[in-house]
Amino acid sequence: MRQLYTLGVRIYGAAIRIAALWNPKAKRRTEGNRAPTAKHTFHSRPLWIHCASTGEFEQGRPLIEGIKKARPDTPVLLSFFSPSGYEMRKDYPLADFVVYMPLDTSGRIRKFLDAYQPSTAVFVKYEIWHNCLRELGKRDIPTYLVSAKFRADQIYFKPYGKWFAQSLKGFTRIFTQNIESKTLLDKIGCRRVDVAGDTRFDRVAEIAEINEAVPEMAEFKGNSILIAAGSTWPKDEEFIARWWSKKAEDHPNVKLLLVPHELSAGHISEMKKRFPGAVLWSSDNYHSAKALILDRMGLLSRMYRYADIAYVGGGFGAGIHNVLEPAVFGCPVIFGPRHEKFDEAKGLISAGGAFDFSSHEGFDKIMDSLLAEGVPFREKAGRMAGTFVQSNRGATAKILAALKEEKQLKSRI
Repeated sequence: MRQLYTLGVRIYGAAIRIAALWNPKAKRRTEGNRAPTAKHTFHSRPLWIHCASTGEFEQGRPLIEGIKKARPDTPVLLSFFSPSGYEMRKDYPLADFVVYMPLDTSGRIRKFLDAYQPSTAVFVKYEIWHNCLRELGKRDIPTYLVSAKFRADQIYFKPYGKWFAQSLKGFTRIFTQNIESKTLLDKIGCRRVDVAGDTRFDRVAEIAEINEAVPEMAEFKGNSILIAAGSTWPKDEEFIARWWSKKAEDHPNVKLLLVPHELSAGHISEMKKRFPGAVLWSSDNYHSAKALILDRMGLLSRMYRYADIAYVGGGFGAGIHNVLEPAVFGCPVIFGPRHEKFDEAKGLISAGGAFDFSSHEGFDKIMDSLLAEGVPFREKAGRMAGTFVQSNRGATAKILAALKEEKQLKSRI
């Protein structure tokens, strides 16, 4: 099975190299596949944190910050598989090195480990690379999986998935988001498992506590009711645009902030057509506008503090984006139907802090209710959202405490 898995990885690598001939993202990933050729020097062996992309980084970030706070001299190696994650965080100040994760072939992984000599490896959520885990095991490097979440339909729990399940048993310890994941792991013989929760709750709570202002956004909002639609895709924008075209004039005190997931010129152009009169953040001409398109990366989590109602995109695609970012500010959240794999979304709905929909009529009804029933209804939903986030904090502290207990890390953290 390992040979078949490795063959699949090689085919995937070849496909990326072909796509790189015309696709900039694939080209960046191909360049990142190049294994380091020289050993890097640290004052001590680094702690390696690997994240697939930006979402997983937000789950790993509280651990990095907690470790650096306890032991500032601990060198950190941060790796990404996704070019978007790498590009956004390549200058992250708490990491001594930010690199691409090599393709998971034994040869590339050996060169990577020889070059960086990690003392410990921490993988976030779904990052389970079988050849990499095998090579780490050969070197007796402690290996952890954090904020992990498993489902019964995954290959690890199928009769034909025993080889993949064996990799999970190679982790020194697995920290899951929920008890259901621990139960599934127990059934396949994974005993070194703790339920710690999701570190994203700690991360968004930290953002809210810092409460970093964006004066331009405060100026745009003024005394209006602000609807912030974050990480949107075209399908999300279709629902919002339909409602906005019908209802904007009925709500003169409502303004709209649009933050698309993709900032390509083509997407921005389509958004301007879909929302006539909307202005771009980069134009610096939004003072009297009713709708604003944020065409700049990295500001969304700070923008939610100004929102009275939040829409989080992705619910008509692969899955919703981070619903905790607006919820932590006590803001009611709206999203599409594809949230069944997201415990935090289901928890927010149960708590009364979020609302889901699957049709134009459903979206209209939610929006009309939040606006027509006035401030008390909106504020109550917002309080429920904020309380839900605060009540689920603490995963980072649990993981750090458990890591400190491991003999291999007592001298490092």
